[in-house]
Amino acid sequence: QGQAAAQVTVGNIITSMRLLSTIDWRIFFENVSLIDPLLTTDPANVYAKMNFVTRNRYRSVIERIAKRTNTDELKVAEEVIEFAEKAIQIHPTDKRRSHIGYYLIDEGLTEFERNFKYRQHFGEYFKCMVLKFPTTFYLGLIAFLTTLIVSVLVSAAAYFGAGLPLLVGFALLSIIPAPCLLHHHEVGRHKWTQ
Repeated sequence: QGQAAAQVTVGNIITSMRLLSTIDWRIFFENVSLIDPLLTTDPANVYAKMNFVTRNRYRSVIERIAKRTNTDELKVAEEVIEFAEKAIQIHPTDKRRSHIGYYLIDEGLTEFERNFKYRQHFGEYFKCMVLKFPTTFYLGLIAFLTTLIVSVLVSAAAYFGAGLPLLVGFALLSIIPAPCLLHHHEVGRHKWTQ
């Protein structure tokens, strides 16, 4: 009897696991989410047409703001809808502002966070600055690392007794391969992460 009961239990477990593997958890999550139906009332009628990844990014921002400001997530979602609705009246020609994404992942995010007295961590602030000025940070980082590599190479050459003309020539020749080293390192790291 015990063996028969165990077989029934194991059979039920296997059946349940098969059922669980067939469920699309993304659809399940959005069906039970209280925030998702609210965000689908986006005045621009864009949210409902977006893919799951983008919608989830919006929900993550709402979750982050709610958690850091001790506010209910539904309240944050309601506020972003209100922001978008007010924008239609204030800026009727600017279609971007009538979409909730403008206040969750675009230029309106700072204004929206300020509404909840949200304070960014240094890491968040730095990330925002990088995303705001990507070219400046990218080229600045390359210039800084190139200078660092060339300085190390020239210092090593000076340590081993190279004269001033040789050091200048060595520095000029080192400037060319230094960014290439950085580029190859970045490409290799990108392949590794993939």
